[in-house]
Amino acid sequence: MEIPIATPHLAPGTSVLRLRVWGNSSAPVNPDHHLVLAVNDTPIADTTWDGIGAHVVTATVATGTLRAGENQLTVRAPGDTGALADAVLVDWAEITYPRELVADGDELVFGGQSPGFAVDVGGQVAALWDITEPSRPVALIGYQMDGGRVRFAA
Repeated sequence: MEIPIATPHLAPGTSVLRLRVWGNSSAPVNPDHHLVLAVNDTPIADTTWDGIGAHVVTATVATGTLRAGENQLTVRAPGDTGALADAVLVDWAEITYPRELVADGDELVFGGQSPGFAVDVGGQVAALWDITEPSRPVALIGYQMDGGRVRFAA
């Protein structure tokens, strides 16, 4: 099975992929499920587990494996556990990756630990808000425009 994964504005660094699956079969052998995951044909995980129920696979994706834009996650069940059937349903996949601070459209929501930020906004800034507490947003002042970038303190 192939699952497309988008990584817009990818920056260099390590990423983490999480895949939630549902084991939908059970057999006397243990383990009765085996999955091999690859991103863009690079192996990232080889995992086994037993029984019916939810299972989350977490895998580190090395720098250079992902491409900016579209990527392919391949999920393969080798069928080598000895079970008569290895039925697995994919629930969801998510990836956390380093991203360039580039606004797409009218907004950019991000978090981070840094004394300051520079965001490519491609034009003028209408407003900057700290939404650490979404019910009490705080307008940021004292930012500086530098070409198409806005710079501000954390």
